[in-house]
Amino acid sequence: MKKISLILTSILLMSALAACTSNSSTTEQPATTPTTENTGTGNPAATNPEATTPTEGATSTDPASTESASAQNAKIVANKKVVASMYQDVLNGHQADKIDMYLADDYKEHDPMIATGKEAFKTYIASFIKANPDYKVNVKGMIGQNDLVAVMNYPMANPDDPGQAAVDIFRVTDGKIVEHWNTVQSVTGASSMIQNLLPSASTTADVAATDKAIVASNAQFVSNFFNSFFVEHNTDAASGVVSESLVQHNVKMKDGIEPLVNNYLAQFRANPDSTATVVNMVAEGDMVLIQSQMKKNADDAGQSVVQIFRVENNEIAEMWMLSQDVPAKTVNENGMF
Repeated sequence: MKKISLILTSILLMSALAACTSNSSTTEQPATTPTTENTGTGNPAATNPEATTPTEGATSTDPASTESASAQNAKIVANKKVVASMYQDVLNGHQADKIDMYLADDYKEHDPMIATGKEAFKTYIASFIKANPDYKVNVKGMIGQNDLVAVMNYPMANPDDPGQAAVDIFRVTDGKIVEHWNTVQSVTGASSMIQNLLPSASTTADVAATDKAIVASNAQFVSNFFNSFFVEHNTDAASGVVSESLVQHNVKMKDGIEPLVNNYLAQFRANPDSTATVVNMVAEGDMVLIQSQMKKNADDAGQSVVQIFRVENNEIAEMWMLSQDVPAKTVNENGMF
């Protein structure tokens, strides 16, 4: 199972990175595959010779590359505007009749509680808003890459609702939303703790000014780490890649590299057949977002897990994570992935 998961993950990661690196003047870095699996042996603080680092000062100097990057940015901006307007008009404006403006006729839904298709979504939203007239979504930020837009947000049924932390990922084609995935985690605790569950990013349709070469390098850097650490259970991969002073937003873990390594070392020992399969990947600016299906074993339905990594000074400096159990039954036939 683990080898199959690694193959699927590598294919998805390389596909997501291809368009990003096509506008880069840097050489694509190959994904690392550890020769030995670390599920409890070895020194977690040992140097990882296979780790690659983001390119410092990388720039796109080829005029054709610059033009292509500009065109790509324009597409991302347009996609973000579609998604942002849908939130404003439909989810926060409670205008279900405007759904036709934003969703494609062949809209595909992965939310386990909503049937697939534009008309089904329209029916669900109209009913939900009627039952929750004070419903509001507080958008904390958006990032986009290629045809995907990821929205970090806090939906609330009413002002007294502690709410949920959510990441919604939309695929946009020809100005219409054609597919949607989400991962939603209920939240408890102080409001300051809740607000730290997701990163802050621009809520406008602008694209971060970070050069495409650096974005591509960051994405490759994180994908290498994800493959080695989460897919192959090689906790040595954190050394030299994750900052010693890592800022951790997972409420179950403390800051620093050591708690991260120790936590997953225990998990991998307890679940040696666990797998992590990438579903979506979005990189913009200094952030790389990965949605994956994580399973303890072949019989486990698993969880939808969204991890967001911030890269700074050639290291993973900050991490966020949301998770949602995959239900035994879903309203639509598409499943969560």
